[in-house]
Amino acid sequence: MVMETQAAVVHSESTPIPMENSSYPPFLTTHRNLFEGCCEAEVAAAAEEHHYCDLPLIDLGRLHGDELEAERCKRDISAAAADWGFFQIVNHGVPAKLTARLREEQAKLFRQPFKKKSGENLLDFADDSYRWGTPSATCLRQLSWSEAYHIPLFSSSSDKSTPRSSNCKHVIEKYSSAMSELANRLLDTLAEGIGRDSTHIKDNCTRSTCYLRLNRYPPCPVPSQVFGLVPHTDSDFLTILCPDRVTGLQLKKDSKWFTVKPNPNTLIINIGDLFQAWSNGLYKSVEHRVVSNKYQERFSVAYFVCPSKETMIQSNVEPAKYRKFSFGEYRQQVQQDVSLTGYKVGLASILTEQPVKLVNLKDQVFMSDLDDQIPAAFDPFAEANADDSGAGTKEYVHIRIQQRNGRKSLTTVQGLRKEFSYSKILKDLKKEFCCNGTVVQDPELGQVIQLQGDQRKNVSTFLVQAGIVKKEHIKIHGF
Repeated sequence: MVMETQAAVVHSESTPIPMENSSYPPFLTTHRNLFEGCCEAEVAAAAEEHHYCDLPLIDLGRLHGDELEAERCKRDISAAAADWGFFQIVNHGVPAKLTARLREEQAKLFRQPFKKKSGENLLDFADDSYRWGTPSATCLRQLSWSEAYHIPLFSSSSDKSTPRSSNCKHVIEKYSSAMSELANRLLDTLAEGIGRDSTHIKDNCTRSTCYLRLNRYPPCPVPSQVFGLVPHTDSDFLTILCPDRVTGLQLKKDSKWFTVKPNPNTLIINIGDLFQAWSNGLYKSVEHRVVSNKYQERFSVAYFVCPSKETMIQSNVEPAKYRKFSFGEYRQQVQQDVSLTGYKVGLASILTEQPVKLVNLKDQVFMSDLDDQIPAAFDPFAEANADDSGAGTKEYVHIRIQQRNGRKSLTTVQGLRKEFSYSKILKDLKKEFCCNGTVVQDPELGQVIQLQGDQRKNVSTFLVQAGIVKKEHIKIHGF
């Protein structure tokens, strides 16, 4: 695997795409309250040190070779799904001309005026198929600088069509059919890799239950402040992504973000939450995101392999890491979590060995025992109270994530020396990170700073750079 540490992705400024474009959604004006007075530390995705990577590349043509080579190919696919959760494929059987036609139609579609896209049903699909931004975002971490047509494929076969949409719909039909065939081949191989029969998945993941999403990421004038697509995992069995030549996709591995080197001649496959649960955690549904770009727009097409809502997901391994659940139940839980907290809890909510539970401490409610890949919260004082270093809590500054009322994320800072002005530090923190906050007086711990959202990394860096505390005297709690 080729990896190299790089700074932010930088593109030539010689050929910028104009920011003023009637086809672009009005991100800045619609979310003015989120951007006003905000500094780059809010997200700073593009400024993070990250690593470039070449995803495992698998030639599916090997599956049609001799028996030994076919078995090696199957093992490579299963290994990539278990290690990376992502891999790319060539010789997959999807005609290059078909992909090129879809890209042409996709570009034509998105370059229609925004008012037309948002006000008319250009594809004659479901009325809510066109989406942009994140209407429910309450902070920049939750905002996606992108637009999409999210197409349920049961509606793509509708006879309702107009001349303006017939070409695009025809190409979508053909492309979706090719994706369905490819998905079935991949499901066969991945199921075999964990000793299971793929019949259950294929019988329930038909074209009528799957989705196609056409994505566009317009140029963003403030790429360090907002994601193209916020970090997430996919709530399906499998996703097949058709990328273009523009860098942007990143995935998380070993607690580091890797930028995927784009190759428009491949398809990218990633494991979804349902396959992770069905494989009892052997295959990994990996957190990924898209960083925004100041000078170039980016296109992609994603095919989501989803079952019917009634489909039950259950591992055949004991002890099972996840309880039995239906896809409909899982989707409802995800939507509820996002609506209430702004974030997806995901598979952590259905763990059997480490179920999400609530504990009440000092009249506040906290979520505990979350999966290590999900932003976690727990008894926020237990670790400090149990500190066996002999120093107690006074020699350390503790920065924690907790859940207020069991839902809203809150960062607390406890243990700063008394000679510091907590109100002055709070004022600087609020200005630096563009968030709300307060100083509370705890009867046992003294003054505690509380900030809205997960600010642990930001606060730690700020306190060290400001000379308030040494790095080795900071304890950051959580995932």
